[in-house]
Amino acid sequence: MKKIIAIILIISMFALLLYSCGGNNENSSDGKNNDADVDIKPDSGNLNDLNDDNSDDNTIVESEKHAPTLPNIDLKGETFMFYVMGYERNVNNYSMEIYAAEENGDTINDAVFKRNQYVEETYNFKVAEYPESQSDLAATVKKTLLAGEDNYQVFMMNLIQSNTLAQQGFLYDLNTVENIDLSQPWWDSKSHKDFTLLNKLYYAVGDINIMDNNATWAVFFNKKLLQDLSLDSPYKYVNDNEWTLDKYNEMCVAASKDLNGDGVMTPDDDQWGQVSDYLNTFMFYIGTGERATRKDANDIPYMDMLTERSASVIDKVLDFQLNNDVTVKAEEHSGKYGNVYSDMIRRNFKEDRALFYTAGLLSFTLLRDMESEFGMVPMPKYDSNQESYYTTYNLNNASALSIPITNQRLSETGLVVEALAAESLYTLTPAYYEVALQRKYMRDEESSAMLDIILSSRIFDLDMVYNWGGSYDVFNNLMSKKSRDFASEYEKVKDKADIAINKTVDNFGTVE
Repeated sequence: MKKIIAIILIISMFALLLYSCGGNNENSSDGKNNDADVDIKPDSGNLNDLNDDNSDDNTIVESEKHAPTLPNIDLKGETFMFYVMGYERNVNNYSMEIYAAEENGDTINDAVFKRNQYVEETYNFKVAEYPESQSDLAATVKKTLLAGEDNYQVFMMNLIQSNTLAQQGFLYDLNTVENIDLSQPWWDSKSHKDFTLLNKLYYAVGDINIMDNNATWAVFFNKKLLQDLSLDSPYKYVNDNEWTLDKYNEMCVAASKDLNGDGVMTPDDDQWGQVSDYLNTFMFYIGTGERATRKDANDIPYMDMLTERSASVIDKVLDFQLNNDVTVKAEEHSGKYGNVYSDMIRRNFKEDRALFYTAGLLSFTLLRDMESEFGMVPMPKYDSNQESYYTTYNLNNASALSIPITNQRLSETGLVVEALAAESLYTLTPAYYEVALQRKYMRDEESSAMLDIILSSRIFDLDMVYNWGGSYDVFNNLMSKKSRDFASEYEKVKDKADIAINKTVDNFGTVE
C-alpha cells in the first residue's frame, strides 16, 4: 500500500529515530479539469513551492528500513533514462520526483538527490530524465516506440497517456517485470487493483511518485466565512461521521448571499456556497463509493452506473451542482476571464466570497497567498451509513510509472525502479508530507489528519480513462444540459458502452 501506511510508518519511526543533519480554459476538450494547469508565474504557487529552503534533512536509521529483496549486482555505470512531464509543459505541475542534479537546500530536491545517490552507489548506475515540453507525451514518444528505439527505459506520464500506450501494446505488464514486487509497501496496491484489466497492470503509482498526490481531490473550506456565518466546522462533521452530501448542500445554501441586493447572483459581486466546475459532479459521485464501472471475478469491467443508490447520489449532487444560487461554475463564465480558475474560481474563495472550493491537493500551493485561514476535508459521504471516505485523481495531472516494450534491459530496469521506489518510502515521502506539505502549507493540525484520510481512500474507475461508449460523459452532459435525468442520459450510452468494453477486453486479451 502507499501513502497512509507510509505516513504511519514514518511518523512512528521519526518519533524514535529522527535526527537533524545540517491556456485560458483549464478544462481540456474532454471535460477533465486541469485545475493545476494555471498559467501563472512559477513563484506564485506551484509544485516547486513545496520546497522549503529552511527545512532540516530528515533521515531514518538504515537498520530500521524495510529493504527490498533485490540481487546484489553491479550495473557497471549504465544510465537509465526516465521520460517525464517537464516544466515547459506546465509550469505549475511538472516532475520533480525522479532527478535532481545536486543538493540546493530545497526539501524535495534534496530528498530526490539523496535517494538517487544512495541507490546509484549501491548498484552502480545513473538516473537521468528527459523532461518533455509537449502536452501529449504519448504521441511524442510513439515514433520512437514504432521505430523500436530504446531511448527511454521508464515513462512517467499521466494516467490518460499511460492508458493510451497500454491499449496500443507499447507497455510491459508490470506484474511480469523481474525485480519489481508490487506487493511491497512502497507501491499503492489499492490503486493498482483498480488500474488492472484482465489482471494486467501496465502503469503504477507508489512512493516514487508525488505528482499523483497533488492530483488527489479534496474539499477546501474558508474558515473566515465559517465563523462569519456561525456554522459548525466540517472537521466536526467528519469526526462525528456526519460529513455527507446533505450536510454539504445545507452549508452551501447557508453560505450563499446576494451581497449587493440586486436580485441576481453574479460571480464577482455575491457570496457563494461553492466555486466549482462540471468535473466535480463526477468527483462528488465517486466520493460516495459509486462507480461508472466495476470489475468481475475475472477482472473484466462491466457497467454499473444506474442503481437505486447511484440515482439517489446523483440527485443529491445535482441539488447543489445545478443550483445557480449557491454554485458558480467555471464552464459557464470562462469567456469573461483571462483564466477562469485563477481569476474567478480561486479569487472568490481567496476573497471570502465562497465557502467551499473542491480541487486537487496542489491547491495548497495555489492558495498560499490567501489571507484568510482555510481547512481541508475529504469528499463528503452519501450518508452516515457509508463505511469509508473515497476520492480519486485528476487524470491529467497524476503521474504513473510504466516501462516501454522497447526496453532492452528489462530486469535491470526492474531493479532500478524497485530500488528507487523502496528508498522513496524513507526519503521522498517524508520530505513531501512531513516537511514540505504538512509543515509549510497546512494551516492547522486537523488538515494533517484529514490528509491521512484522503490519501488512504483513493479509488479509480477505469471508465475515467476509457469513457466506454461515452458513458463517462454522462456526468458532464447533465451539467451542460442542466438536466437531472440521469437514467435517460445513461440509457443513451449503455449499449454502446457494453460494446466498447467487449472490444477493449478483446484487445487486451491479445496484448502480451
